[in-house]
Formats: sequence, structure tokens, C-alpha cells
Amino acid sequence: FGPIDRLKHLPDSNCAFIDFAHLSDAVAAYKKMHGKLVGPWELNIDYGKTENITLQKKKSHQNKSKNVPYSSKSLYINFPEVASTPHQNEIYDNFSKFGQIDTIKVFKNRPYVFVNFINVSDATDAKEYYMVHSWNHTGKIVHIEYAKEVKHEGI
Repeated sequence: FGPIDRLKHLPDSNCAFIDFAHLSDAVAAYKKMHGKLVGPWELNIDYGKTENITLQKKKSHQNKSKNVPYSSKSLYINFPEVASTPHQNEIYDNFSKFGQIDTIKVFKNRPYVFVNFINVSDATDAKEYYMVHSWNHTGKIVHIEYAKEVKHEGI
């Protein structure tokens, strides 16, 4: 499916952990292999919590590192400016097509919202989609990242 960063096989437990270099490869592996038979055994594939990955951002005169979640049920959506933050209904319309949403948190006078899905794979599908098909809101591109999973009050 793609390059693997780490593979851990636990033969006594009949399981393995695979960290793909690219999230899209992990999603493709899940979609194609979950439930498949290997001999008499059915593969049960799921997303697991992984260690944070340290990303290096290089600037011309310095290096900074930033820890970000590898994947999560929660997405952080940053809008270009406070005045352009859409209403909760518009957020719901743009993200519910990827799966069931647990909560949406819109902050007054803040240019960001959090969308919490029921399933990690739905959040992944939404993020992957908007990586390819940018969300152009009021003429400016919206920035979407994984967020720490935090429970907010309901939609």
C-alpha cells in the first residue's frame, strides 16, 4: 500500500502494528484488507493510537519542531479570519457527508472550529478529501488538521 515507517509483530498475540509513512496508505490498507480472509482467519484491522510524530519545519535561519496527532476523530478547521467563520449548519453540511458527527464546536470571535466524528476513518476521509479538494470559503483556503480528541457539548 505504501512505505512503512514501523512494523511491530506480536506472534504470541496473533497481531501486528503497522505505521504507514502516509495516512492515505493506511486508509487504503484498511479499506481493502479489513474483513478479508487469510487462510481460515478473518483480518480485523483497526486504527490505533500512535505515538506523536515530530515534524521538522525548516525556516531559512532556524528549525522548529511541532508535535501533531497522527490521526484522530477530531478535526481542527481554521478559517482565514474571524468574520468568515461559517455557521454551525454550514460546517455540518460540509462534513456530515463523510460520516456521523459526534459534536461541532464553534467559538464566538474565533476563526476556528472543531468537528468531532464518531469514527477515526470518517475524520480521515474528510481530511484527505479537503487535502485534495481545498475548501475555498469566502475566496480563501481553509486549513484543516487533526486535533486532540476532546469532548465538547453536542452539535
